Amino acid sequence: MQKIRVVVISVPNSMRAEPLLSQLRESNLFEVEIFSAIMFSRSMSEYTPNYSKHKIVYGRKLSDGEIGSAISHYKVLSKNIDREQLLVVLEDDARIGNIQLFEEVLLNFASVSLNTCSVLTLLPWASNLKPSIKNKSTTRIFSLLGEPPLTVGYVATPKAQDSLCKFNTDFAYLPDWPPNNVNFYTTISGVIKHGDENTYSLIDQTGRKKGSKYYGVIRSTFIPYILNRSHFLNIKEYASATVSRTFTWRLDKLRLSIVKIFFK
Repeated sequence: MQKIRVVVISVPNSMRAEPLLSQLRESNLFEVEIFSAIMFSRSMSEYTPNYSKHKIVYGRKLSDGEIGSAISHYKVLSKNIDREQLLVVLEDDARIGNIQLFEEVLLNFASVSLNTCSVLTLLPWASNLKPSIKNKSTTRIFSLLGEPPLTVGYVATPKAQDSLCKFNTDFAYLPDWPPNNVNFYTTISGVIKHGDENTYSLIDQTGRKKGSKYYGVIRSTFIPYILNRSHFLNIKEYASATVSRTFTWRLDKLRLSIVKIFFK
């Protein structure tokens, strides 16, 4: 059986990834590579994030940590596009709940989605759910109308890798998720969790701020798009990045809440 490629995005000179790497070593299914995360600072001349677009989309400039995360995911995805195989991307604070279920979910997804433009999130759909061993919905895959939660862990098909790269070449968007043509999927209760008692998200500590509610209302009027059309391919990109995901998130939450009742 061909091994599944796994890239772990790890903070340089850190032991944060060791618990995750130890879990991955329990399996013979994976070919594991460590990618040193880009620790972005505004003095780096090789990267030119689109700060103007940040303000239009999010109502603020993204933090250095958020930009560094976007660059890291872009580099990992663009590096692996030509391999024509599934790619599992895990940040160093991902923790696998059960390695056998982890394998089962990946193989299930590979069997039906390899030739599609698809991404499967490995996190629980809702933040209050924990990776489960007994829950039947752990390995059952469901489609989403919108995007899943964070990019802590996901599986991308070759076509999805290509799509995600094309839509964030100027790092105008967070890595989770730029507007794209990808179909997203979830297992509801997930097979990984975000961090542990000793490891936490660096972005949560240094960035990830919400824009004002006032600006959220302004965005929904499409006035920012009208005033800044040159920053977007079309109105669909703007709507996807700002307005529509609010509705798709609520619809997905309702749909999956109903599904969860039947797959306990």
